[in-house]
Amino acid sequence: MRVIKVWILFLFLAINFFASSQNELRKIESYILNGDKKAAIYELQKIRNEPNFYLLKKIVFETASYNDYFHFVTQLELSGDSEHERFYEFIERIPPPKSKKEINLDYVKLKWTQITDLRNEVSLEKAERENIKLLAYINKFTDRSLKQIQLAKAYVDIHNIVVLGIQGKIEQSKKKSLQAIAIANRFKDTFLLISHKYYFNEFLVQTGQLENYIKNCRETLNLAEKIEDGSYYYNSVIYQLIDAYVFKGEFDNTFIENQLEILDTDLNSKYYNYILYARYLSALDTNDPAKARIFEKFGVNNIVELCNLFVNNAKSFLKNKFIIDLYTYGGDALMKDKEFEEAFKFLKEANVLTRKIYSEDLTEILAAHQTQESLKNKEKEILKEKDKNRFYFIFSGVIFGLLILLIFLFILNQKNSKTLAFKNHENELLLKEIHHRIKNNFQRISSLLELQYKNIDNDDLKDILKEGQNRINAMSMIHNRLYQTTDISAISFKDYCRDLINENMKLFSVNDINLNILMNDVMIDVDTAIPLGLIVNELTSNALKYGLNKKGVNEIKIFLDETSKGEYKLIFRDNGKGLPLHLNWENIKSLGLLLVKRLSKQLHGNFNYYYDKGAVFEITFKDSIRRSNID
Repeated sequence: MRVIKVWILFLFLAINFFASSQNELRKIESYILNGDKKAAIYELQKIRNEPNFYLLKKIVFETASYNDYFHFVTQLELSGDSEHERFYEFIERIPPPKSKKEINLDYVKLKWTQITDLRNEVSLEKAERENIKLLAYINKFTDRSLKQIQLAKAYVDIHNIVVLGIQGKIEQSKKKSLQAIAIANRFKDTFLLISHKYYFNEFLVQTGQLENYIKNCRETLNLAEKIEDGSYYYNSVIYQLIDAYVFKGEFDNTFIENQLEILDTDLNSKYYNYILYARYLSALDTNDPAKARIFEKFGVNNIVELCNLFVNNAKSFLKNKFIIDLYTYGGDALMKDKEFEEAFKFLKEANVLTRKIYSEDLTEILAAHQTQESLKNKEKEILKEKDKNRFYFIFSGVIFGLLILLIFLFILNQKNSKTLAFKNHENELLLKEIHHRIKNNFQRISSLLELQYKNIDNDDLKDILKEGQNRINAMSMIHNRLYQTTDISAISFKDYCRDLINENMKLFSVNDINLNILMNDVMIDVDTAIPLGLIVNELTSNALKYGLNKKGVNEIKIFLDETSKGEYKLIFRDNGKGLPLHLNWENIKSLGLLLVKRLSKQLHGNFNYYYDKGAVFEITFKDSIRRSNID
């Protein structure tokens, strides 16, 4: 017993020492990213015996090579959005190579890590801009047959391959990948080969080649084990491989558990590994011996305790997007062991977190809305039952236990509860698809339009693209505001109008306008807010482009009033010169005014224009309930 106590004390001290050491390393990394040299030097004295001491010392005292910088940035732990911005700024502070005769491949790899982080975590547009700058650096060197130049261009092509995949140009993406893999093999650049094989997996997923996907993962894993820089991809490839085996449903428990043990040795990935454990458990049968081994490893008795341990430990360390995966796979594992009530809680938490951080497609929101409402009603019923159970518990513990047992049996045997479990599963699948597909849709569309805009010389086409981008932003603002409120079906139209017009004023570089929004805090349903927001966007753009009064003060006034139940009148006016007197409303050439007219009809309303000391537009419309009654 005494030996055990001593061993436990030793283990506790060792873990605390390691954690303290890791904290010191994170501090120094943070100071380096911030450019705080004095603080970094002070903290550096505390880790003289750490393996990273000499590398960090060279970084702090600015004596590092580009290869040193590359090793440093690949080891960084980046957890928050602000850290990704600091990471970008840190690499920007590193001066480019001075040599004009020989390309520096380590510098190319350093910039490639910056581009990868920008694309994945910050902005596709920023990543594209940096990739163009890196390509310009490579193109300074004219002898294209040189080994270093071909390798450098293969690194640049990684970003181009990912963008082609986003655009749906699968065959072009595949062709570039195979060319780059051939270059990496020819020149024996193992890190480049691993990088391209890793991204080639995306093509294999999209074309449904599961066996080739698994084979490619195993090959990539073997390559990563052989080189020092392989750890950059090692954990991610293990994630891919385990996920593929679980998805396939045919796997070797010993292999998967060995890989999990390897991942557990890296404390930086400890909390990410919980997701893999949950995914693995969701595929195991209830009585599988592998489950008992995992329960014993984590010191728990059942799947409920384990899933709650995972979530409670990981909440403070993982981003919400990873917590969503943990809740989702945990819900699967709980459902596998018929812990339906706890599974429902996990899936509900995944749902709530998803709505906080992702913008869903408008069509999918409408399609899923009815299902979500029924889930809310069922949730209220369950909460009422729980309240009753708590009340009965005050009077009798025995009665409380019996009621819990009866409710549990009732849930297991009733058709409605089976339907609820099925709907939960469907909703979970939908949320996973949305997690993969939607998280940056609006940003990507806007960025792609911006790229098109920069590559077009025709001013008319540029105006069309800019107007399209403006309309996308108008819809995006509705979508974002929708998820900032507790009610996902309606928004405050007054606040939306103010934000939209201010954004348009910035776009057109107009500041001297008195904006007067005269309306109560009217809540407009999403089906109505989208076309109505586009109407306000078009009228605002029209006023800012053509309706400004060069003499005196410019004004824009917006009135919105509910004339009767479900029927509204919107008045938009400015003090400009107005529209041409003889405008033919039956044959409107202006796309903006034509869009306003058609959107008014879509809202079962009317559109009217007249001049009264400026342009006045009146739109009457009905909300979605009144429109559905008419239809």
